[in-house]
Amino acid sequence: MPSTRLLSSHYETVARAFQVLDIAAPLRAFQPPDAQLGEVWEELTAEDPVGFCLIRDSERIYGFFAFDDDVFLAPLEGIASDKLTQITPDQIVSGSMSLLDLISLFRRHYFFFVLTRNDLTHVVSFQDLDNLPVKLCLFSLLMALEAEIVDLLAASGSIEQHLSLLPEGRLNKAKQLCGDKYGADRITADKILLCTTFIDKKTMLLRSPALSSRLPFQSKNAAERFFKRTESLRNQIAHSDSIFTVLNSPDEFDGFVSELRQVSEALSGLQDT
Repeated sequence: MPSTRLLSSHYETVARAFQVLDIAAPLRAFQPPDAQLGEVWEELTAEDPVGFCLIRDSERIYGFFAFDDDVFLAPLEGIASDKLTQITPDQIVSGSMSLLDLISLFRRHYFFFVLTRNDLTHVVSFQDLDNLPVKLCLFSLLMALEAEIVDLLAASGSIEQHLSLLPEGRLNKAKQLCGDKYGADRITADKILLCTTFIDKKTMLLRSPALSSRLPFQSKNAAERFFKRTESLRNQIAHSDSIFTVLNSPDEFDGFVSELRQVSEALSGLQDT
């Protein structure tokens, strides 16, 4: 059976192709440092659905206001330069940064200002991770994981033996799909393997004593939890639903993506041992 390792590498490349600017929102609200606080509030509520207003002049950026700043709960008195929040270097990311590199940064801040050339032009928040480019990025990583599982199953013993670990109904479904795709007279074990679902592949992997004992998990329960979350994420993406029902905090989001990539890398390494 031909290796799908190049396919897995392709999916990883696709995942890294998505950049911060693919999901960031443009900044549209600006005020000078001597603007009255009331003017800043009017700019935020009238012009900028993103919820941020940069305080700047022709020479520099002084800081920003956010829609939910506590300063707007009090009487709107004073000028912008006295009440603004300064932007720290670790709150700035490049517009060309990979989304995969951005995800881990949300453990530090909930939002970032985006540098395009030499100017801050956009803002990106954790909520923006629920957008289509991120879903496509994650789906590419999920496809890479599936390709690694296929390669490991094909390289480890008899494919027929792995297929026998499936429930009869699931195996028959894969055979039927294989016949429809390749022709009834061209059904082979490797083609049936390619026609199994992700859940089928996971089932074979975890039910194989020789393979399950070598997986990069501390316990069988840990492996089951990982694959259950993986299945849920695939389903949410496939149905264009929110992925925050599966990954709903910066720590959880980054932790899962890191584990997903580590598991794929570990499965690839098992093929060489």
